[in-house]
Amino acid sequence: MYLVRSVDIAHLSDKDLRLTLLSHFDKPVVVDEETAEDLINQCESGFEREVFTALASRGYRVIPQVKTGAYRIDMVVEGADDTRLAIECDGDEYHGPDRWAHDMSRQRVLERAGWVFWRCFASTWSLRKDDIMAELLSRLSAMGIEPLGAVSQMPSLVEKRVWVKQTTKEDGEDDVQAVIEKAISATGRAASTPSARVQALAVESAQAPMTVTNDLFSSDWIVKNVRFPQGTDFRAFYKGQTHTARVEGGALMLANGERFDSPSAAAISITDNSVNGWIFWECRLPGKSSWQRIDALRG
Repeated sequence: MYLVRSVDIAHLSDKDLRLTLLSHFDKPVVVDEETAEDLINQCESGFEREVFTALASRGYRVIPQVKTGAYRIDMVVEGADDTRLAIECDGDEYHGPDRWAHDMSRQRVLERAGWVFWRCFASTWSLRKDDIMAELLSRLSAMGIEPLGAVSQMPSLVEKRVWVKQTTKEDGEDDVQAVIEKAISATGRAASTPSARVQALAVESAQAPMTVTNDLFSSDWIVKNVRFPQGTDFRAFYKGQTHTARVEGGALMLANGERFDSPSAAAISITDNSVNGWIFWECRLPGKSSWQRIDALRG
């Protein structure tokens, strides 16, 4: 995503909604400085540390305890071109038969969001470590994930560059549009490197600074030519219960983490009946206090 802005954070009121947006682009993921110093210390069990070490020693880029939505993944192996494999290390003590249904339900939610999983039980790892490791390496190879070099710290998610407007006798004033296009092109090339998954490019003109930001996070949800901004709250009342949802990453996300591309699909998942979602849901736009039925937003 590219964000073009002509205002500096320092110029915004703490009540301005734009401040929240710019703050997110400046730091899309909060990384605790102390825990980021040594990634292996973020592993929560000896089993996780063994898997992490086995992969890192082979040069794979492994990030433990990756937060995605309302969930957390034990570790993620990153490859080129934004390819990732999510690894779940199931300790037998905490992931017995009573937890299996919950774990698989959680995995299905994340798979619908595009994640690919590989799971292993601690007991299986202990008994057949070499075989299991060979299976994991084969899975990584099949996905095109090759060793990129291990990291000991959480990679930076934002990179900023500044361009200052110049005037020359021959060319006259710089073409801001051309500079932006050149910046986006340069950002795209830089994003092919593993350490630059998210790029931010700042363009400063004579009048005001202009920033172009390329982020992994999507924003507004557009359906039937109606735009629902990121952070729009949804609610519905059904059989005495209040059901809530929120616009996150260009989709409607229910409280359980399920994502939908249409309001009716989200309504059907709740009622198990054919429902017109435009009548079923009410919404509250960011910064507003009142709720309205979403069909009122259709022209």
